[in-house]
Amino acid sequence: MAQTVETLAPVKQQIDIVTELPGPRTLALQRLSEDYEPVTFAHGQVPFGFRRGSGAFVEDVDGNTFLDFTSGVLVANIGHGRSKVMEKIEQMARDQEITNSYNFLNPYRPALARLLMETVPDYCADLRVGKAFILTTGSETVEWAMAMAIRHQGQTGHPEKKRIVAFEGAFHGRTAGARHAGGIEGVSAGYGMDIPDIVHTPFPDLYRPKQHADGRAYTLQDYIAGIQGIDAGSTAAVIFETYQGAAGSRMFPAEYLQALAAWCKRNGVLLIVDEVQASFGRTGKFYAFEHYEVQPDLLCLGKGISGSVPLAAVIARREIIASQGGMSSTWGGNILSSAVALETIKVLIGEKLTENAARVGAFMERRFRGMMDRHPTLGDSRQMGLVGGLEIVTDRASKAPNPKAAERVVMGCYRKGLLLIEPIGLGGNVIRIAPPLVITEDQAGVGIDILDGVMAQVEAE
Repeated sequence: MAQTVETLAPVKQQIDIVTELPGPRTLALQRLSEDYEPVTFAHGQVPFGFRRGSGAFVEDVDGNTFLDFTSGVLVANIGHGRSKVMEKIEQMARDQEITNSYNFLNPYRPALARLLMETVPDYCADLRVGKAFILTTGSETVEWAMAMAIRHQGQTGHPEKKRIVAFEGAFHGRTAGARHAGGIEGVSAGYGMDIPDIVHTPFPDLYRPKQHADGRAYTLQDYIAGIQGIDAGSTAAVIFETYQGAAGSRMFPAEYLQALAAWCKRNGVLLIVDEVQASFGRTGKFYAFEHYEVQPDLLCLGKGISGSVPLAAVIARREIIASQGGMSSTWGGNILSSAVALETIKVLIGEKLTENAARVGAFMERRFRGMMDRHPTLGDSRQMGLVGGLEIVTDRASKAPNPKAAERVVMGCYRKGLLLIEPIGLGGNVIRIAPPLVITEDQAGVGIDILDGVMAQVEAE
């Protein structure tokens, strides 16, 4: 007997909680996951069973509607359930286009590569006339960017340049090389495969600065001076995230990145910019590195590039990527993923969502700064466009991380219909803010009101 298809009403464009949380279907889904899947997240993740979404709202398997401050971990930049993208997928299914082409040509992959090159800012003249290698995951892009940098150094007469310099607190993925390029001990600890040619330099953290031997705190100029200590003679490339997401949405000082880029150029060291999280309008610029006016030699992209299906890319200067050879990926440039990415980028540009991210992000930053006057446990607020972090501490004087309070805030917001990712940061005490780029000021204000009220409740406890 044919099964009847459940007809669903459109996803509500407002918070609507219709069951106790978590609902019965979510609890059943949670039990199934616990029986058959490994634990892949910390205990601070809320019990949300994703079903579908629309715009800035998501619906769980029990029919509860939440305002989304996660974007599916910074993926759904153009919002959930966009009709133009869904219609393209439906059309491809009807026309039997959904297949895999591997390295054979398909109509979408080279068109996507061309569109990506057109998005590179004009001031990056060398990168803009480069090429794009379409892949599947952010980790892949980091692996390939590091490999291409080392090979290029060897091909241009510098075989001694094999070292990759990354930053403490970085997160670049979970494959072997990307994992060790990351500078978070918990990500690589216990997984072996030490890679001696990957080394780390301090992140220029001015909120929790390093200390000199005599107890003095590092200044920005101290961090900049530290760049000179990198061994240029053995270094193929420096890789950095334009903001450190997993470490707590830590933002680089512009002066530091400009000094780093100048040092790389003087010393023949390639600059790899990891924008897997930060690109495609997220920070109020199409690419976050535009805030700093630096010029990457290789650029790693992912997440928001496609919004709903796995796809990533490396953009590189032509002389770096043109002679590589031997580069392929089973799923890279998959026909469906490439087509969806094309539609996603067109929506992003056509609807001026980068500009909306800048405008609404500025509104949210003002609101969060105002919250600091009322909440002594809100140690710092960091915001760039529609990505940010709220640092929860025991008190502002000590800046001691308070992960338990951060977890209670995330859970409290969940129970009021605001969806947040588990706390992030090196101390597990930072609340990540990352709504879809379609969010309005009114919707963002609703979410901030919930956060404000829940923080007051947690502090009262």
